[in-house]
Amino acid sequence: MAKHTAVELDDLRARLREAEETLSAIRNGEVDSLIVAGLNGDQVFSLKGAEQPYRIFVEQMLEGVVTLATDGTILYGNRRFADMLHSRLEKVIGSQMKSFIRAGDQEQLQEILRTPSNSKVRFVLEAADGCLVSAQLAFSHLPLEEVDTFCVVVTDLTEQEEKKELVSALENLRAVQAQLQMQNDALVRARQEAEAASEAKDNFLAALSHELRTPLTPVLMIAQALQADVSLPPSMREDLALLRRNIELEARLIDDLLDLTRIVRGKIDLRTGVVDVHSVIVDALDICRGDLAGKRLGVIQALRAGESHVTGDGVRIQQILWNLIRNAVKFTPGGGQIIIRSHNDGNKLCVTIIDTGIGIEPEVIGRIFSPFEQAGQSITQQFGGLGLGLAISKRLAEMHGGTIVAQSEGRNRGATFTLSLPTIAAPAMLLNIAQPPAHQEGAKSLRILLVEDHDDTRRSLARLLGRVHKVRDVPSVESALAAANQEHFDLVISDVGLPDGNGLELMRSLRQQHGLTGICLSGFGMEEDIARSSDAGFCQHLTKPIDFRKLEAIIHSLEA
Repeated sequence: MAKHTAVELDDLRARLREAEETLSAIRNGEVDSLIVAGLNGDQVFSLKGAEQPYRIFVEQMLEGVVTLATDGTILYGNRRFADMLHSRLEKVIGSQMKSFIRAGDQEQLQEILRTPSNSKVRFVLEAADGCLVSAQLAFSHLPLEEVDTFCVVVTDLTEQEEKKELVSALENLRAVQAQLQMQNDALVRARQEAEAASEAKDNFLAALSHELRTPLTPVLMIAQALQADVSLPPSMREDLALLRRNIELEARLIDDLLDLTRIVRGKIDLRTGVVDVHSVIVDALDICRGDLAGKRLGVIQALRAGESHVTGDGVRIQQILWNLIRNAVKFTPGGGQIIIRSHNDGNKLCVTIIDTGIGIEPEVIGRIFSPFEQAGQSITQQFGGLGLGLAISKRLAEMHGGTIVAQSEGRNRGATFTLSLPTIAAPAMLLNIAQPPAHQEGAKSLRILLVEDHDDTRRSLARLLGRVHKVRDVPSVESALAAANQEHFDLVISDVGLPDGNGLELMRSLRQQHGLTGICLSGFGMEEDIARSSDAGFCQHLTKPIDFRKLEAIIHSLEA
């Protein structure tokens, strides 16, 4: 049995060698004719006249070349065709063409082979390893004497289609780039429009604040002066105190609008130094004392923090605490209580303000630090305000490296706000410079040039300053320059916006020509406004409505 198998293997090897020799002879032009056995008997294919140069040309073509019998048998193929099918030429010749054609295209192949004509079709060939090759097949009918055949030139379209896909992709990319450019241009325009709208809004708010502040100035100054007049009846002085507090509140609301604008634009500059927060709490409570008394609110102070000094802007920290205390006063019914505590948590100072007020609903507490939020429209209608104080305070605390956290157990359960700030060691000695009281006895009388175009403000300021100083009041740049040329002055107090010019340029001229120093009064109080007045030569910038006591203190400091 083993001997019989060995004989069969030897016979198979001999047949394979014979086939390889035959194929080699065909490719080398050593065979003039080929006999192919079929169902209808042997068929003879003559290669006589196929000159060697032609065969070399076919073998070196970039396209595949195949000769097919009408039944689809591959009678001949060049090596390029075999390479396209990822196969050996020996396996390709003698096989059926349909074995390399996708099933869906085989019926079309049979129709072409049945119809002796020339045609071009696109087929997807299936290579030996399963890969798909998109190809164009150009069928040429060869009516030979012995038998009909087809010569097929096979062009691989893969690279062509890849190029076409690449071109299409590039076109799509260009279209996408063009669309993105249009969108980017639209975004740029939208940003420019938004910036222009924001700038217009800021300019409007600045102008609005100026117009609102200016008429408040004479009212506030007169109210302060009359309230300090001990010759007036106590009841009248109480009414004047009420008037003053409401004017100051109005000014605070205007400041809140400007502060929000500064925060959004990143224009708030902190003037940092060493601040004793406990002292700031006392000052903030003193500002709110009238409101506390008016609602009969009890205040408990438990300032137990051992370290109460921080690095920060004292005015801004006072603003934070004033907002928090005023918020507690605002939302606590009459007869309620406010507790202010302080303690240290590591290197942080924590100031907690607890009230027995209306509380904060759980669904609202996450929004109370957003601008214009006041826990609902009904709260705004009942208690008033713009809803800016907490938003501003939170941002100011963050600018100091701190935080503000709100807590509440719900409606009518009160609220707790905790301000945390990083502490520093207490300095060895703090200079505590007190402001002199108004109408200080023995105060030096100065010759003051007052430049103000708002008639009520100019007259009231001139009258109040005139109780101690000699005042020349004028309404314009021209009249101020004329007055400075006519007489000597120790100090100029000037508005910025004047009908015939700019108070900044006026200050530059007076400083250059007469060596005068000045105090700026302005309804514009943005950081850049303060910087411009300083550059012009003003030693102080007071934003309207001005506190007359503060103006007196500044004048007194200049007398020294």
